[in-house]
Order: sequence, then C-alpha cells, then structure tokens
Amino acid sequence: MLWLVLSIIGALADATKDFASKRVMGRVNPYAATWALLTFTLPFLAVALLFTETPASIGPLFWVGVGANVIFYTAAVLLYMKAINASDLSITLPMIAFTPAFMLLTGSLLLNELPNALGILGVLTIVAGAYLLRIKDAREGLLKPFFSLLKEKGAGYMLAVAFFFSITSVTGKLAINESTPLFAVTMIYLVSMLVFTAYVVATGKLEARDVTENWRGLALIGFFMSLAEIALFNAMMLTLAVYAIAVKRLSILFGSLYGFKFFREKDVVQRLLGSVIMLAGIVIITLS
Repeated sequence: MLWLVLSIIGALADATKDFASKRVMGRVNPYAATWALLTFTLPFLAVALLFTETPASIGPLFWVGVGANVIFYTAAVLLYMKAINASDLSITLPMIAFTPAFMLLTGSLLLNELPNALGILGVLTIVAGAYLLRIKDAREGLLKPFFSLLKEKGAGYMLAVAFFFSITSVTGKLAINESTPLFAVTMIYLVSMLVFTAYVVATGKLEARDVTENWRGLALIGFFMSLAEIALFNAMMLTLAVYAIAVKRLSILFGSLYGFKFFREKDVVQRLLGSVIMLAGIVIITLS
C-alpha cells in the first residue's frame, strides 16, 4: 500500500502548494506566481532525476509531446493562479474534478471512444457535486447554483484549467512514453520555464522586486509542487496511474480545508459535501 501513502503525500503537497500560492498572491501578481511555480519546481525535480534512471534514448515524438504540453500546461498554470487569486479555494479547487469529465469528452470527439454507463454516471456525479457548492442559491431558482458558479471568476478560470489538464494528460503521456516519467516532466518544466521567462520579461509582467522580496514564499510553491510531482510518479510506478491520480485528487478536499482554516471561507458544510461528491465522481470515472 506504499502507492496509497505516496499518493496522499502528493495530495497534501499539492494542496499546500495552493495554500502557499494564495498567501503569496497578496504580494505578487499571478504571472510572478506562475513563473515561481515553473522555476522553483525545476531544481527539486533535477535533483530527484539524479537518483533515477535516465532514458537510454529518446523517441522521435518526445519533443512533440513536450512542445504541446508546454503550451497548454503553461496556460493552465497561469489560469490556475488567477483562479486562486480571484475566488475562495473551496470554490475554485473542486472545479479540477471536471478534468476526467473533459477527458471523456475529448476522447469521444478525438478518438471516437464513447463513455460507458459508469463514465456517464461519474460525470453526472461531478456535476451534482458542483451544484452543491452553491446549493444555498437554489432558493432563488433551481438552476441558480450553476449560474452562481459561472459568475465566480475563479471557478470559470478553473474550469478552463480542467479542460487544459485534460489535454496535457494526453500530450504529457506522449512525452513519457518516449522517455521516462521523471525525465519527461523535468524537461516539460525546463522548457516551460524558459518560454514563460522570455514572455514575462519581454512584456514586463515580472519585476525583479517581486522575486527578491518574496523569494521564500515563491520557493515554497516550487518545493511543494515538486514534492507532489515526485510522490505521484513514484506512486504510479507501484500501481496503475489512474488509481494514483484519483487518490491525489484528495488535494481538492485538503485545499478546501486550508481555505476554511486559514482564509475564513464560508459555507463549510455545503462546500465540503460538494467536494466529497465530486471526488466520488472521479472515483466512478476511474473505475469505468
């Protein structure tokens, strides 16, 4: 059961990364936080790579996978930071549960793979959980909770993140299949960091003062992100990837608890219930 322990560690690290990101966001903009995640995660991954087996050769589609992943993953991380900055953690983080639902959609559109009954049930369960996040608004109309969620800027951003993550799960797998998991992820972070650094420097969206005055908080984002990645990939070596990823989605629940404890977010019961039901939807899709 070591894979289960590692997956839970990954979930806690991921949630702590979100907590650290929201705290530092009061002092820096989302572009600086995104740059920090990409940049400060890289050294920890590189050190971990020294203790693992590097690929003897790289397949021809490796750089295709890396390049595609860089585009969508960088966009997803930036939107992720904007979501955390815009709304409560207990509203934004559960939206990540829509990633496997979007994967069923993209699979049916791109690969002509129709979801089975369990897959459809899982999607409906996730939607039901999202409804419960704003269930108190139902007194104003049956569909009001959905409209309230759509009006939440952070929830909207995170829905886009979930969609992008459904794409990077495919492009990232392409790079991994052509090398090794940790090597592929490290290279994705390296190229993403270089591309994003060039962008924020050229556009003036990153100031040196943001980094020098907040480097401890920014480094924590990278540390916990790298811990989450390393724990996840070690877990996936011990069990099926879908099981490890499903358990890691407990970060949704852990992140919501951070929001209630440290940011005094409201509506604890309904948001926790909604998060738990959305996690159940992920499990159902995993088993489908």
